[in-house]
Amino acid sequence: MTKKEKELEHDRQTLQMMSRVSKHAEVQQILDSQESKDSWQIAFYIMAFAAGCLCTTALMMALNILH
Repeated sequence: MTKKEKELEHDRQTLQMMSRVSKHAEVQQILDSQESKDSWQIAFYIMAFAAGCLCTTALMMALNILH
């Protein structure tokens, strides 16, 4: 290989590596956004469960007072 061919091969390999790094960063960003979305969803379900428990307890107390 001539010097020019070696340089072209090196540039091609460099571009391939940069492309892979870019794709990896995009995939990582997608995974991070899904992870944060999942954690918010879990927090929402916990809060909804706690609110349901409080409402049930309040209803039971109100019914006990009326009896």
